[in-house]
Amino acid sequence: KLDERRDDQLLAYIHHARNSDTHRLEDTTQRMSAGDYVAEFPGGRFHYSSEQYLRPLPVTDKGIVYLNPQRHRGQPHGFADVEFLALIAGRYLQELVAEARSRIR
Repeated sequence: KLDERRDDQLLAYIHHARNSDTHRLEDTTQRMSAGDYVAEFPGGRFHYSSEQYLRPLPVTDKGIVYLNPQRHRGQPHGFADVEFLALIAGRYLQELVAEARSRIR
């Protein structure tokens, strides 16, 4: 599972953005103007319409720059809004917890 987190753009970005936010002063998001967006991803579809949204910015953790993630589980998601990234990361974490529960004896 650690390799999964390291190799997956979205999971690595979230991990290092958290560290960056904790240990650095740079902003990790940028407020963007109005838009209407639809993104497809394995297991669902995301529709977002708002006057403003938050775009993740590149983050630096321990001298390494992590760019705004464009893929999760090898699939491009095509839209990078903080709310959308949190949604698909949350779905991944639900699956991770369910898998862990299934292994409890």
